[in-house]
Amino acid sequence: MTRTAKDDFIDACLEFDSLMKRLNELRENHFNADPEEINYGHAGSVRFANEQIAEALAHFNGRLASHEIIMVVQEALATEFKQVRLTEAKEP
Repeated sequence: MTRTAKDDFIDACLEFDSLMKRLNELRENHFNADPEEINYGHAGSVRFANEQIAEALAHFNGRLASHEIIMVVQEALATEFKQVRLTEAKEP
């Protein structure tokens, strides 16, 4: 039997469910960190994971992910900077 896109989608959803279950288990276990020895590295790791999850949510909601927003802002700033430099070069 030939696999279809729907079959692949179902498999991907099952994998997603498994990953979410594992994330919840890790969360319940303080992401395998000793609660008495939590440091900023642990906090940074969780924040990084939060950013990745937020980007996935933005993707499925049809919005720009944070890295895409940063790229748009950087491009706008670069364009503005070039315009300012051109204006300054024209002034006596």
